[in-house]
Amino acid sequence: SVFISRVKKYLLASLEGIDHSWVASQDDYDVLRHLSSVSILPNVPFQDQTDIAPPPDDGKTVVYVASEGHVPNREGALWFLKEVWPLVIAEVPDATFRVVGIGKWAMTLAPFKDLPGLDVMGFVEDIADGYQGANIAISPINDGGGTKIKVLEAMSFGLPVVSTPHSLRGFSDGVVQAAIGAGEPSAFAKALIALLKNPEQRRAMANRGRIAVDETYSHAAFDRSVHEAVRKLVTSGEGVDDDRKTAARNTHVTLDT
Repeated sequence: SVFISRVKKYLLASLEGIDHSWVASQDDYDVLRHLSSVSILPNVPFQDQTDIAPPPDDGKTVVYVASEGHVPNREGALWFLKEVWPLVIAEVPDATFRVVGIGKWAMTLAPFKDLPGLDVMGFVEDIADGYQGANIAISPINDGGGTKIKVLEAMSFGLPVVSTPHSLRGFSDGVVQAAIGAGEPSAFAKALIALLKNPEQRRAMANRGRIAVDETYSHAAFDRSVHEAVRKLVTSGEGVDDDRKTAARNTHVTLDT
C-alpha cells in the first residue's frame, strides 16, 4: 500500500547515519543489509530457564499458548478447531487440545465446547503450568507481523512444535528444521497424529528444538550478539566519534527479565 511504502521510505531515511542497527529477523535484515552496519538481534523467550518434568510417553496432549486478545491468535485457534482437530480426534480419540493464555478463551471457543478433547485452561500465573504434561505444542497462525515467540517458548520447554509456515517466518534454519511446518489442515493433522503415536519422534524433535533455541535465542546468545556488534563497531571506528567509542567500550549488556 501507499502508506506502507511511505513508512518504509521514512524508516530507511531515518537509519542513514546510524552507527549500528539491530533488526529482529532475517526478513528485516534483507531490507536493511545495504546499511553500513546492521545485524540480527532476535526476539527471545521471556523465560530463559524452562525446565519442567518430561511428559509421559503415553500422553496425548496438544497445547496452544497464546493471548486471546490478539486477533491472529484467535483466528488460528478457530481455524485449528474447525479444520484440523476433528481430523486428529478421528484417528486419536483420546487426544486432548489444551488452550492456555490470557483473555476470553472460553467465550471465543464456546462454539466448540462440545468438541471431544477440548480443554480451555485459560490464564495461568506461571506459564510453565500451561506446558506441564503437554506432549506437543502448536502454532496455527496464518497472519500477523513479527516472529512468533510461542514457537521458541515451546521449544525451550522441551516440546516438539507443529506450526503453519507463517509462524516459522524469520527464524533460524535450526528452528525451522526442528519444527514441522504444515499449512493445509490435512497435513497439519497428519503431523500431529504421527507425533501423538510416536514418543521417540517427539523426543528427537524436542531435543533438536531446544538445541536450536539455546544456540540463537537464549538470553546468553542475545547478550553475545550485542557485545559482538559493539566490539566490531568500536574496533572499526567507522563513523564513531571519541565520546561514543568510550561509551561503547564501557558498555555491558545484560538481559534480566
